Amino acid sequence: MADRRQPRCYRRPMATAQRHGWLLRYLAPDVEFRQCGATRYRGARQSSSQDLRVPVPPHAHMTSASPTAARQRPSQGISGRDIQAAALDAAGARPGLDWLDIGCGTGALLRAVRDRHEPSSLRGTDVINWLDEDLLGDVEAVTGPAEVALPTVSSADRVLMVEVMEHLESPWTILRAAARLVRPHGRLVVTTPHVANLRHRLELVVRGQLTSFRPDNQPHLTPVLPHVVRTILVEEGLSVSTRYGGVDLIPLTGGRRWPSGIRCRFPALTHRSVVMIGIRNEGTAR
Repeated sequence: MADRRQPRCYRRPMATAQRHGWLLRYLAPDVEFRQCGATRYRGARQSSSQDLRVPVPPHAHMTSASPTAARQRPSQGISGRDIQAAALDAAGARPGLDWLDIGCGTGALLRAVRDRHEPSSLRGTDVINWLDEDLLGDVEAVTGPAEVALPTVSSADRVLMVEVMEHLESPWTILRAAARLVRPHGRLVVTTPHVANLRHRLELVVRGQLTSFRPDNQPHLTPVLPHVVRTILVEEGLSVSTRYGGVDLIPLTGGRRWPSGIRCRFPALTHRSVVMIGIRNEGTAR
């Protein structure tokens, strides 16, 4: 009779979750975990019942004033397609919107918006103009450090900061500037490496360092804490919700990724990026 069991690469993680789920809860008593079809919370609840629930994640480009182009270039294009797709999903794309991508790099996200969502306009900022040639006629490029460029940019319906904040020398100043560019009923989508997932927690305990901020990862300057992002966006008049995206690797398995059953129950521990969506309601324009 045919073996109907799951492949070994799935049996082991699933068995680990069933037998040692207490370990995940012990390592992360403050984060959300789910039971299929329901959501449970341990510790302080971080988000409201109106939270958006979709997979998530980054493209990564430095936009700060001081870093040199030589240090910025290694960050180009390293964000996974799954994170980019999740960011666009979180943005709630529809035809006729004005888009602004802060730290646009080669323009991968703006190309996806152009090809799929019939935008009214596309703008991108970065320290150096790295836009691909096929985008030059469709995207208005604003070149310069974000601290200098953003005050010259007009507001937009959708503002994206996808895997950008960790590259900045003044991330909180730029985040406030980005939030103020969001029009009423518009959205700001921020993604950044999730420093509270299981892999980061274990490496911090064992090696005393964060996985996404190892010494050899020079483009990553600043770990970004979601509760600080939330605080700033709320101060700027946005309502905030949180998602997770980009399936992470299972520690000590040689590159295997978390199966869907575990990701469903422990999204905050099993994804490599956190996605925060700030929505400006009518009457809260800055």
